[in-house]
Order: sequence, then structure tokens, then C-alpha cells
Amino acid sequence: MSDVGLVGQTKTLVKACSTELNSTVAAGFGSAKIPSRCVFVLGGARSGTTWLMELLSSDRTTSPIYEPLRPGSDRLLPALGQLDGFLDIGPGESHDELKSYLGRVLTGRRISHWSGSQTTLVRHCRASRTVVKLIRANRAASWLHAAFPTPPRVAIVREPCATVSSYLRSPGPWH
Repeated sequence: MSDVGLVGQTKTLVKACSTELNSTVAAGFGSAKIPSRCVFVLGGARSGTTWLMELLSSDRTTSPIYEPLRPGSDRLLPALGQLDGFLDIGPGESHDELKSYLGRVLTGRRISHWSGSQTTLVRHCRASRTVVKLIRANRAASWLHAAFPTPPRVAIVREPCATVSSYLRSPGPWH
């Protein structure tokens, strides 16, 4: 095996261990958040969702959860049957595994290497609420409301030309 392949496998293993360790520590230290004190932030990519998440979680009692539905960010996501990471679920549909997974994310008991990248484990454990940023759940907003009626959902919409301009100025797969 080449050094490049070994480095890639090592990084994957470290991320998986980090996710399991973070989730175990968070669950073990009683860091479960009260859903009514948590917030979902919905919006498109490059629309200001990160800015809004940072603003809403600027209080040290709040832990930001960054895009937990991002493909490849958590080993549990493929088991949930996501298609390219975007949820297209209606309010009447039943997705018990996804509801359970998002419930653990919302209450701070499931943190992946990616979704916990905007906070520290200590801050997360001390926080009494979470702000969960979701750019892949806009078409499932009605389902989110039905599945989690208590937490508020904040949707941000950016002027379309500004969003396109942001896409063009930023590195990413959209070029």
C-alpha cells in the first residue's frame, strides 16, 4: 500500500474514532440538551446559515452543530438511506431512524468530527442548548416541524444574485 493510501485510511480512522469518542463523552457527561431550547437553522448553501448559526450560538451556553447531514460526516448517515445528503421528506412520511438520529443530534448526544468542528467538546458538554445548522433539509422543513414540534426553526433566504456571486467567489464543487 502506498503512503498516500495509508494516510487516507489513517485520517478516516481518526475521524471515526473522534465521532464515537465525542458522542460517548457527550452522552456520558449528561450533556443532553432540552429540545425546546434548541434551534434549527435552515437555508441554502452560501445563504448566510453559518453566520446565523454563529450569531445564535454566540452565547457560551449554546453549542453550534454544523451540518450534521453532510454526506460522509458520520458513519450512521448511509444507514439512514440518504440520497446525496439532501432530505426530500413530506410531513406525513415516517422516518423513525432519521428522527432518532436527528433527535440525538438536536439534544447533543451525537457529534461527528464534522458537525462538532465549530465548537469544543468542553463547550458542547457545558451548553444547555444547541443550534443545528441544516442546509440539506429545506425540502423536509414540514417533516422537521412534524417530527420536532418544539424547537423553533429559523429559515434564512439570501438575495439570489448575492448567493450566486458568493458561489463564484468561493472554492467548492459548484464551479
